Amino acid sequence: MKNKGFTLLELILTISIILILLSVSTFSFNVKDKIESKYQIKEFVTNIKFIKNYAQINNCRTSIVLTEDGYTIHLDNKSKEIKFNKLIEVSEKNVSDIRFTTTGKPSFLNKKNSAGTIVFIVDKDKQYTLKILPVTGKVNLIEN
Repeated sequence: MKNKGFTLLELILTISIILILLSVSTFSFNVKDKIESKYQIKEFVTNIKFIKNYAQINNCRTSIVLTEDGYTIHLDNKSKEIKFNKLIEVSEKNVSDIRFTTTGKPSFLNKKNSAGTIVFIVDKDKQYTLKILPVTGKVNLIEN
């Protein structure tokens, strides 16, 4: 008589292979999110440089407003909102409204300076420090 069932060894082996495959896919998603987070911070720096140059070329005021989960770009009468990845956390900031004058310098309106430091933390272990210098408006990104 032929047995039509599975042995205990076959079941354990099948379940262990499935668990290994699931854990590898979960690990790869976390790596993808970390890479995307780093890219989004670099894109934020590029956008700051862009609005600075846009203000100089078009002789208008521009700004970026930083929130806890993203930022909003304001050019002329247009605005665009961009959300950060779930792994990005703004830990410290002394500036949240970055404005540039028509000459491309950080503005100083209503006793609020547009130059300052913003510290991002990615996945609680990687830190990025963004500095906007007061007079020149130069943007530096430091990876700690």
